[in-house]
Amino acid sequence: MSRITNDLDSVNQFDDTGLYPAINSAFTLLITTVLMLVVSWQLSIAVVLIAPLVLLMMSFTSRYSGPAFAQLQERTGALNGAAEELITGDRTVKAYRVEAIANQRMAELSDQAREAGTRANFVALTAMPLSAMLSNLDVALVALAGGWLSVKGTIDVGTVATFFIFARTFARPLNQFAQILNMALQARAGATRVFEILDEQPEIVDRSSATAITSVEGAVEMEHVDFSYVPGVPILHDVSLLARPGQKIGLVGPTGAGKSTIINVITRYYDVQAGDIRLDGTSIYDVEQLSLRQQVGMVLQEPYLFSDTVMANLRYSRLDATDDECVEAAKAAGAHSFITTLADGYDTVLSGGGSSLSQGQRQLITIARVILANRPVLILDEATSSVDTRTERKLQEALATLMEGRTSFVIAHRLSTIRDADVIVAIADGRVVDVGSHDELMAAGGFYHQLYMSQFRDGSLPAANA
Repeated sequence: MSRITNDLDSVNQFDDTGLYPAINSAFTLLITTVLMLVVSWQLSIAVVLIAPLVLLMMSFTSRYSGPAFAQLQERTGALNGAAEELITGDRTVKAYRVEAIANQRMAELSDQAREAGTRANFVALTAMPLSAMLSNLDVALVALAGGWLSVKGTIDVGTVATFFIFARTFARPLNQFAQILNMALQARAGATRVFEILDEQPEIVDRSSATAITSVEGAVEMEHVDFSYVPGVPILHDVSLLARPGQKIGLVGPTGAGKSTIINVITRYYDVQAGDIRLDGTSIYDVEQLSLRQQVGMVLQEPYLFSDTVMANLRYSRLDATDDECVEAAKAAGAHSFITTLADGYDTVLSGGGSSLSQGQRQLITIARVILANRPVLILDEATSSVDTRTERKLQEALATLMEGRTSFVIAHRLSTIRDADVIVAIADGRVVDVGSHDELMAAGGFYHQLYMSQFRDGSLPAANA
């Protein structure tokens, strides 16, 4: 964000206030040089001598000030990032009473940015007085050369007087170059950081032979998949699983086992290192990413809402949906009742990502969004973890209707929510250790049985079909 705001602003400032004067100065130099050569080539040499000196000075300034401006942009970015982080996490800062440490950190980053700015600007700003001094020296050279030539009778006094004006006119754009040098160096440093973002290549790209898919039945198969976020640190080991069209697949396991990673590779937010993933028998790597994700509806563990109306947030999953369809989706998710109590109902603008709503209410809206999307493959990542028991019961009924005829992957820590899954896949340390129905896995007495019993160790086992 600092690159988009601070760095881009430095480029914009140069374009607005520095680029035109630079172009104008270049034309002034060209025209003045031509006129001087027409009047007297001897005195023109005396005037033009200042140019290489100014260019040498600007080259020296750029060599030392340029890296300092780059460091200034980096440290300003770090300062902005820290400020945003501390403002966003202000409750945590206050809760742990570390305001003093936070202030000290901000002060240190501010000092570092100020030091870099002072060093960069000090070197750059010396160009202006040095340029002015060279301009005065140029006038002195014209006076000496003009006096000598006039004594010899080569030129007259009027020509010498004219060249005083030429010398000032020639020096003025050079001085202007020195003045905008500071701005140009800062813009160059900012542009470098901006282009680092613009030139970034996507990690996930479609194959040249990839094709679009318009409809699928919903068969998903993972075959001997290995994956790691960081080379040498494997997350998934030889994972194989099969979801037939319309099946509900429950993914269970301890935190960090690899459940969400399986979802990430199925939707191709990451590419696997080994193995293959197929949708209706076709490798997802032979399918365009856009069309692949158009077949998948997702409700993530952390709901995200945009700063827009409730209706616009619902319609985000299907832009051509009517208001009535959005309302029906909200009713199916159990969100309609609380939406109608908001100040402007469905036209209520949610600010700050829906911060005025509870976590559960935000989750209900995101679930309504995926209901409206009507995708053949569903992914529910702890979709009901943020709602109370009563709301969860209603929500489970709505989700059961929604999942009918659709392939569904349900990540759950509360194992009671996936007891009715057609297939339960238990994962530990990135490996599939148990696969089967709830009754089959409980009878087997393996990892899933241990996980389930540890969750209900107090004896309050849920009723069947809970």
